[in-house]
Amino acid sequence: MPKQEYPLDYLQHYLPPGSAAPVMQLLQQYKVHLTITKERKSVLGDYRHAIDSKTHRISVNGNLNKYSFLITLIHELAHLVTFLQYGHRVAAHVRSVVRGTHTTDPAHMPKAHQKHVGRTPSRLIEEAQLTGPYTGQLVEAILAARRHPEMGYRSGLGILRLAKAYPAERMEAAAQRALRARAYNFRSMDSILKNQLDRLPLPGPPPAPPAVEHDNIRGADYFDFPPEGEPSANT
Repeated sequence: MPKQEYPLDYLQHYLPPGSAAPVMQLLQQYKVHLTITKERKSVLGDYRHAIDSKTHRISVNGNLNKYSFLITLIHELAHLVTFLQYGHRVAAHVRSVVRGTHTTDPAHMPKAHQKHVGRTPSRLIEEAQLTGPYTGQLVEAILAARRHPEMGYRSGLGILRLAKAYPAERMEAAAQRALRARAYNFRSMDSILKNQLDRLPLPGPPPAPPAVEHDNIRGADYFDFPPEGEPSANT
């Protein structure tokens, strides 16, 4: 079945308001043949460079919402521009030699993360352990609770700053309380210290639920003292 062709302005049905005109200008400037496809599980979009003076080809999944469609289309246009400037000398997506690892380019990371590139999670935990074991455990829990450890660096570094302002005894007590409450973030630790909650005794474990009383349920004492009429183990 041949593919159905539509005029370029039909693209506005897939784009957020106000973005159609500049996008269509780019498609015309770079002579792109755009294909809107059905949903593909493996990719959202794809770029194929021009061969034998034919047009560049870009395909984007038509099931995306308008903003995802725009981002995907611009992403594929960036591949096109990169190919025009560098040809095959630049990889479209950097591949790691280690299977299953990320390939984030530090230049593409948020500025707040770039300055922590040289600091590993293990190093951050080791620095926190210098204050005490509970402080180290808290920083480790903060990093583990994030999808990517780098997302917890700010909280971890914030706790290291608190360690410079408070004595180790208070830091350890506050970290223990934060761990007990599963409050794995800087704000909770800061609040505990500011409000001097670390000076209060830790709450005990939750009380055990009361035993259920029923004629058919034997308690623990049954095994210590056999019921009347039954011989004991010593007789």
